[in-house]
Amino acid sequence: MRIVESTSIDINEDKKSKSLIAFNEIAELNEKLLDLESLQNEYRSAGNIKALKEATMISSGIVSQITNLKKDANFVLYKYVAEENKVYMNNREVFLNNLTEDAFASGLIEYSDKAILETFTFVAKHFNKYNVAENLVEVTDGDIKIATIRVNEKAFVFRNNTSAKVTTLNEFSAPATIDYVAENTGIDISFMFKDVLEGQISLKERINQRIEENYELISFLKDQRNILAESNKNIPEIKEADILINSEIKRLERNTNILESDKLTRNDGFINGVLLVDSEGIMKGTEVKVDALDYTTSSEEDMVSIVNGEEILKVSKRSIEISPKETI
Repeated sequence: MRIVESTSIDINEDKKSKSLIAFNEIAELNEKLLDLESLQNEYRSAGNIKALKEATMISSGIVSQITNLKKDANFVLYKYVAEENKVYMNNREVFLNNLTEDAFASGLIEYSDKAILETFTFVAKHFNKYNVAENLVEVTDGDIKIATIRVNEKAFVFRNNTSAKVTTLNEFSAPATIDYVAENTGIDISFMFKDVLEGQISLKERINQRIEENYELISFLKDQRNILAESNKNIPEIKEADILINSEIKRLERNTNILESDKLTRNDGFINGVLLVDSEGIMKGTEVKVDALDYTTSSEEDMVSIVNGEEILKVSKRSIEISPKETI
């Protein structure tokens, strides 16, 4: 919209409607003027003075109408319709190329408005490259403005020091974002990540439960190993059982150490993976969510939980490949 006196776009709807009607009428009248101009040239060439005078009078009347209509044509509405990928000036389709310069040359915008229309043009050209940013919160503390945009379980934090004109953009996890904003502004934005934080609590409970189960199983296996210690190790079956028990104890102790060291870093307890083979009716190459707890603490022969859409399934760990970008 053309900005007349300020940067406000709080425009009276009646005036805006009247302005759009006026612009449409002006456009129609300008087309008539072009037709009349062509006729005037024909009459002039043919020496038809009477017809030329009549056409000139009609032209003068149209010019007078346009002059009056311009009093109401105070606003120009530029609109981009994403579904059609088209740009309209009022109700007339226009092209994005040179839109700003053409509008300025036509007197539809002032010089101070050019930057605004350039921004509009840029957004329209790149509209299909934008994503919706949900849960955007901006906190202002003096000269510092911090805008937090949540994307899934992470956040992008834009810090703008308006006085020093210094800006930074960082990507943080939910807890790190909450801490960063609190340290810089004293404001608690944990409400933005309520579901993520609840997921972390749930994951922590599952980890603690798995640690407890591991300790119970380790204790049981050690008791079995002590019983085997009194048996004849020269018997192949006894020897094989002893090796298997010791191997399983080491695996469980290693997994328990991972869990106690809090090395599961995914906020929601799941990591991105891809199926290497067709499994459980899911085609090879399908991207799935993999239970990080299962994957971290399971052997290659074990079954792990995956999520495909809304389904939770069990598949062999060997049939899953974890994205190299993931951290476990």
